Amino acid sequence: MGQKRRTRVNRFELRTKDEEADKLRRRITLSGKKTFQAYALKMLLEGKIETYDYSELR
Repeated sequence: MGQKRRTRVNRFELRTKDEEADKLRRRITLSGKKTFQAYALKMLLEGKIETYDYSELR
């Protein structure tokens, strides 16, 4: 069996605390994704971070 020809050659690393890793593993399991890479790629490319400005409510 030869080496795989990968189309994704860029690599990212993520460091977490134990509690963060546990939470991340639970989220990956609940998402139905089989691998961290599949989950991370989907969330990083299509996920959304929302921020709100509540200063006007004062």
